[in-house]
Amino acid sequence: MIRCPRLGWERILSVFWGFILTASQSGAAAALDDVLAAAHRDRVNQAEDSFASPTVDSSKVGEPFQIVLQIGDGTVRGRETPNSSFYAYDPEKGELELVLSTASERAVGEDDEGFAALIYYSVIRLGGRSRAGASYIGQNAFGVQSRVEVSNRMYDAIALVDAPGMTGPDDTSYRSYTATFTLPGPEARQIAADAVVRIEGTLALLGTGKLTRCTSDYNGPTIDHPTEITTNTCFAGARVDRIAFMRESTGEVLKEWHVDNSPAAGPVLWRDIRYGMTRKQFGFLHPEVEWPRFRSTVEIREAQTVAKINGSGGVVSSVQTTVEGQHPSSVRRDLIATYGTPREDRCEYVDSFCSAKWLTPDGVLVELSSIGSTYVRVEYSMEGKSKW
Repeated sequence: MIRCPRLGWERILSVFWGFILTASQSGAAAALDDVLAAAHRDRVNQAEDSFASPTVDSSKVGEPFQIVLQIGDGTVRGRETPNSSFYAYDPEKGELELVLSTASERAVGEDDEGFAALIYYSVIRLGGRSRAGASYIGQNAFGVQSRVEVSNRMYDAIALVDAPGMTGPDDTSYRSYTATFTLPGPEARQIAADAVVRIEGTLALLGTGKLTRCTSDYNGPTIDHPTEITTNTCFAGARVDRIAFMRESTGEVLKEWHVDNSPAAGPVLWRDIRYGMTRKQFGFLHPEVEWPRFRSTVEIREAQTVAKINGSGGVVSSVQTTVEGQHPSSVRRDLIATYGTPREDRCEYVDSFCSAKWLTPDGVLVELSSIGSTYVRVEYSMEGKSKW
């Protein structure tokens, strides 16, 4: 590693790798541009003065935005694509791929108990700027010297609070939206040159309760690669409703994705909770219930029942309920009225121990168990599936 003295900027070269805010004349369309500019400004100001007040306007939550990203050539080595969208063509297969990919950004935040934790965000990079600083002569521990080029990169991005294909707000897995076309080279070239990706949505709070976040990464120089690069990324929370690859010249939609807020189609486990329901779908049914970001289970209360819902992996797999204030025999009668005769029934001594099982026509296994006359538990899961 080359030792790098911190020198002031001697020259500043600015290159804009931009994105287009459509209908930018309106205040609503410019909201995203405003909050990202404020986030970068706050990042600089608060680095110089920790008491500096933030300038990001959180009242812009819910403001709509429409972004059109130009698509870069993803096959050129040594050149970074300007944003998260690129194309690639395979001449042997005659396949043109248009891709919008997400990246993962991490920042220090708080978990559900208020302790410091790394929080990961799935982001779409929109564009950025590059500043070249004064080069200098660096030297490693063995006295080998080399001229070091200095680069400071600043990126704009949106962090996906919701988007097509997301299972919930803690779904930070890498994802890509890909459109594939079988075309001869000349036609593929025309589409690649004319295609853009359009992103529509509204500004939203991140899991930390803030609208924006900034991260910073530093890559120091080495003898083989004498370049010092600092990358600062600021992103705003976004609920993305639609993503579409389009022909810029004609407006023709090549392929598009929409947020699907429809209920899960899996079998009903308990009340309105279905097997396979995503945490996002759960949130639409029960907006009053907060599902903690760092937990795979959530509890809800209905009348005399406390339900513990297992959402490991981002989808509901089982429900465990505890019934309060009812005798096991009463709960058993209610289950018989709902599901019919149990397939297994060991409740001869219901005041000391009771166990019964039902299997619904669509494969839901209902299991009653009780110890004594006051503790009753009922579990709902799919037969043959691991519950917890």
